[in-house]
Amino acid sequence: MESERIIMKKEIKLIRKMIAVITAVIIILCVNRYWLDMKVNALEYPHGAVDEYGRDWAYWIMDDGTIELDSFADYSDKVVIVPATLDGYKVSGVSDDAFWHFAVDCGGECEVETIIFSEGITFVDGMWGCKKLKKVVLPSTLKEIREDAFKDCVSLKEINIPSCTVIGTAAFQDCVNLEKVTLPYGLETIGFSAFGGCEKLKNVRIPDTVTKIDGGAFCYCNSLTGIKIPESVEKIGNGAFDGCSGLRKVTIYNDKAKIAVADKYRSDAIPAIPGLTIYGHKGSTAEEYAKQKGIAFKATKKTGDISSYKVTLSRSEYIYDGKSKKPKITIKTGRGILKKTNYTIQYKNNVNAGRATVIIKGKDKYTGTVKKTFIIRPATPKVTAKNVGSGIKVSWNRISGVKGYYVYRRTVNGKWKKIATIKSARRLYYYDKKAKSGTTYHYTVRAYRGTVKSSYKATSKIKCK
Repeated sequence: MESERIIMKKEIKLIRKMIAVITAVIIILCVNRYWLDMKVNALEYPHGAVDEYGRDWAYWIMDDGTIELDSFADYSDKVVIVPATLDGYKVSGVSDDAFWHFAVDCGGECEVETIIFSEGITFVDGMWGCKKLKKVVLPSTLKEIREDAFKDCVSLKEINIPSCTVIGTAAFQDCVNLEKVTLPYGLETIGFSAFGGCEKLKNVRIPDTVTKIDGGAFCYCNSLTGIKIPESVEKIGNGAFDGCSGLRKVTIYNDKAKIAVADKYRSDAIPAIPGLTIYGHKGSTAEEYAKQKGIAFKATKKTGDISSYKVTLSRSEYIYDGKSKKPKITIKTGRGILKKTNYTIQYKNNVNAGRATVIIKGKDKYTGTVKKTFIIRPATPKVTAKNVGSGIKVSWNRISGVKGYYVYRRTVNGKWKKIATIKSARRLYYYDKKAKSGTTYHYTVRAYRGTVKSSYKATSKIKCK
């Protein structure tokens, strides 16, 4: 009996241990579930904060620690600045609900006419249906314009995209008054119907970094008369130029570009539009496509268009010294730096103060023309000021190559104000007869030629007697 009791006690202890372990596991699972629910709830509901401009925003916290703006409070605002930071977080972009849901879900109309995206933002979205939007300022940090981002923005006439790798599906679809788009060097993909229905769009320059033009990308762009597709483009999708009734010239530089043909559900990449001619190299896929579709074809020399490349100057500003200024030219293609033997350079108005021009023209195997400008500023005048019987006399040294001088004045804690325009380069003084006795002033002078002005250096402060 005693041995049976000992065995029973051991079994009871074992059962108790098992119950304790099971209870602990259940508690741990419940706690984990509670925190998981808390995390899910945190993701399901956006946060809110007021930006530096006094505007209320809702936002989501992303996995990388940045935030995505979801919506803002006052849709009657005419001008909206999307902040770079909010509530201590870096803003990566705006969501697809940021602006459009007010008009679509709430039955109202977004009054925003200008949207300015701050530097640091990497993607944009959510302007779909903002029918009064006229101006968009995008940052140099931009990487992506997302799906439907500016769809149906019918008042938008022009947009400059300074930096971007992807323009998403229907990003500018049915922007029926959009006339001009500047696409950036570095762009890789033009998405499905990205500019579909932009019936006033014309003279689109595709940069030499784009590898893919998706289906319907420019469909029904009726005002588009010609397009140059650079050598970097490997694929032109179905219906890319479908319905472009005004299209007369398509130049395809890539000999092996894949040009989509119609199937049961999709149309040809480039339709057989009356009067259309496809230009390309002999023996290329462009020639084969043209013959297959009954489109006129003209063979061109193996060339590249330098206007589709990234052209930069080594300097954008100089100080006038009577000598000609010739900044170095760099032309960067998708394959490297273009040799100087492939283009000519002509400088205009590059001696005197003002705006100078560089004209770069492709030669031999390269075509196209690019114009770049740079500034030659006048030298900075050295200014002195002294009390005279009629007020304060401001004097400065003569600056060569200018038309005249602007005289500025400010009080110790005030702002600069132009008080005189001297229209003679020979006159080197000005009497400030409105200076008030007992007041201390700073003076400065800027030499000018046309719209170009010198920099300036303030005099030491002087008290009017």
